[in-house]
Amino acid sequence: MVKKFAGAMIAFSFVVATLSACTAETKTLVVFQDAPVIVSDANDENALVRTGERLFFAGVLRNSDRENIGEVIGQLTTFDVTISGVAEVDRFRELAFNMSKGQILALGTSQYIASKAPGFASDSESSIAVIVGGTGEYVGVQGTVTSKQYKVGTYQHTFVFLD
Repeated sequence: MVKKFAGAMIAFSFVVATLSACTAETKTLVVFQDAPVIVSDANDENALVRTGERLFFAGVLRNSDRENIGEVIGQLTTFDVTISGVAEVDRFRELAFNMSKGQILALGTSQYIASKAPGFASDSESSIAVIVGGTGEYVGVQGTVTSKQYKVGTYQHTFVFLD
């Protein structure tokens, strides 16, 4: 009986330890971005829906008091892909958030039905990217950044850091 009870206690302790590890605490950072300056490596207006076309952008980052705290620079690469008979346009996003406390790097994708692929500045869907690294106070950060565009072309970036 004692052996069964001890075994049950060990198993219970393992489950509690595992659940504790899975419930990591998070910290949130919200920054705002002015409408970006956009440059394309193509010379035609349909460039954003052709495979391999790249779009580069930069925008001023601000805190909640609207003070300039840095800039975001990024690159979008377009992929025209058909999977299971559905034509899609996928955009691979590479983002660098340069702020006074350091830099945060993020990677992600955006996906659209090919016939409805928007221009960069007209999309209002949120997109999530994984944080892949950082410098300064952001060395070793892990988490995600969700970018939401407003109708006026500005953005809100919400970082969720795992503790």
